[in-house]
Amino acid sequence: MQIEFRELAPEVQEFVQLRADIGWGELDIELAQASLSNSLYHITARAEGKLIAMARVIGDGAMYFYIQDVIVAPSYQGQGLGHQLMEFIEKYLNGTVKKGATVALLAANGK
Repeated sequence: MQIEFRELAPEVQEFVQLRADIGWGELDIELAQASLSNSLYHITARAEGKLIAMARVIGDGAMYFYIQDVIVAPSYQGQGLGHQLMEFIEKYLNGTVKKGATVALLAANGK
């Protein structure tokens, strides 16, 4: 199966479903859309058109950058997709972040 990576935001319904699939609970659609729209960078992975993994960067775009929502669907975990997502994020950050800025990653408990 071929995995397609795109530097685009997922559809809001896909985002909410992927979060629910990994046990992060329900999320209001309007809140989710506002959050996605205000992100600095997105990377998605799809198999046969279906969203199977994603990650994004949030922040002010100048001094603060936070790696957020690195998510891989349960049936695709353990295949290196998280690592691949992070490679895209690192490339984005290397081309964007200036000296003195802060880059952070907050991990879910146990991850």
